[in-house]
Amino acid sequence: MSENTNIGKYFRKHCSGFLIIVLLLLFSGNSYSQKITFVAEASNVVEVGEKFRISFTLNSEGTNFQPPDFPDFSVLSGPSTSSSSSMQWINGNVTQSVSYSFSYILMGNKPGTYNINPAKISVNGKVYSSNALKIEVVGNGSNSQSQNQNQQQNNQQSQTITGQEVPNE
Repeated sequence: MSENTNIGKYFRKHCSGFLIIVLLLLFSGNSYSQKITFVAEASNVVEVGEKFRISFTLNSEGTNFQPPDFPDFSVLSGPSTSSSSSMQWINGNVTQSVSYSFSYILMGNKPGTYNINPAKISVNGKVYSSNALKIEVVGNGSNSQSQNQNQQQNNQQSQTITGQEVPNE
């Protein structure tokens, strides 16, 4: 029994501090080196009366989400929030990623081209702004040639940007 006790003392004395340092580096190192991105995505062409999703996705934990106004659309639901997290160990390198999404289901009310302003969110005391979106609402069956061309060019409109810090107001 004294041999097991000596091994336990040796481990506690020499290895426990090392284990704590490794765990701290794994879980804190990635969060400081990560670039914050806050991206808005939606279809760029929808029909009048068609339901569509707009999502605002952040790659870090944030607070005080401020959605834009949707005056030209009916808000059918939202915000729905979701999150995901993953950690990978490949050849001794650890990568960790998180994603937080805020989604709305909208419906276009009348034909036209509408701008959706950026959303805002706070991360570690700084306010970040997503990209703005432009959505074309077409009449049922009208402008189908224009709609098909736009959908072929870009079915999803998104602009990955490094989150823009905006001044607190």
